[in-house]
Amino acid sequence: MVEHKIKQLPTFSGKDNEKIIEWLKNIAQIGKIINCHDEQLYFIAKLKLEGDAQKWYQQHQDKISDWNAFHKLLSQRFPSISHNERETLRQLVSPKQGLNEALSKYFRDVLNLCDKYDPNMLDSSRIGYLQEGLRSELQHYALGQQMSTPQQFFNTMQQHENIQVRLSNIQLDEYGTTAIIQQSRNHTTTPSVQQSNSFPMHRTTSSQSFNTETTRRSNQQRQPSKNNRQQTCYSCGQPGHYARDCSHHFR
Repeated sequence: MVEHKIKQLPTFSGKDNEKIIEWLKNIAQIGKIINCHDEQLYFIAKLKLEGDAQKWYQQHQDKISDWNAFHKLLSQRFPSISHNERETLRQLVSPKQGLNEALSKYFRDVLNLCDKYDPNMLDSSRIGYLQEGLRSELQHYALGQQMSTPQQFFNTMQQHENIQVRLSNIQLDEYGTTAIIQQSRNHTTTPSVQQSNSFPMHRTTSSQSFNTETTRRSNQQRQPSKNNRQQTCYSCGQPGHYARDCSHHFR
């Protein structure tokens, strides 16, 4: 009969549709019927775990020494929540700060969800939810800070975000100033470069033309003219004929 009762006990895997409190009560009632003490209840309960619940137990069994510890820790790890609570929890773990969303709005939205899910939630848990949804550039900074209250979290992150905005504006101003200076330099330098490039070419061309003309005239001066090279007779010394044609030569 004892074995039959134990076999009738449902397993527990930690799924959302399973109610941990009812499952633990069923085990306790079976224990009373078969007159089991706490050590036996703990042994029976851990045999009925499966899925995520079994994995959790295997990872934390060194911290669980008896039925009371098992009951407490398992209930905390897999709490029974209503549909509305489950939806609130889903919203709480999924929000992400938008690219242009102000930190103040994100802060209010997350804390409202925390209050809706658990009005008595610890500040450390609230800060954890706030950190998880921050934009990546803010999240890296937040994880390195020591913050004990949500208000301290907001003040610290608001100050950091303001500094980042100012630095970004300074960089934009410097970039714009540099671009204007560079554009001005280009506008001033370009004509000078063109003039310096064109002037030597013009000067060289004029010099070359002058040298060419001078050389041509010099060559003309050195070259004897055909008109200057007249026929001269060596016999009589008169121009206009050669000695072989000279009439005085044959006299």
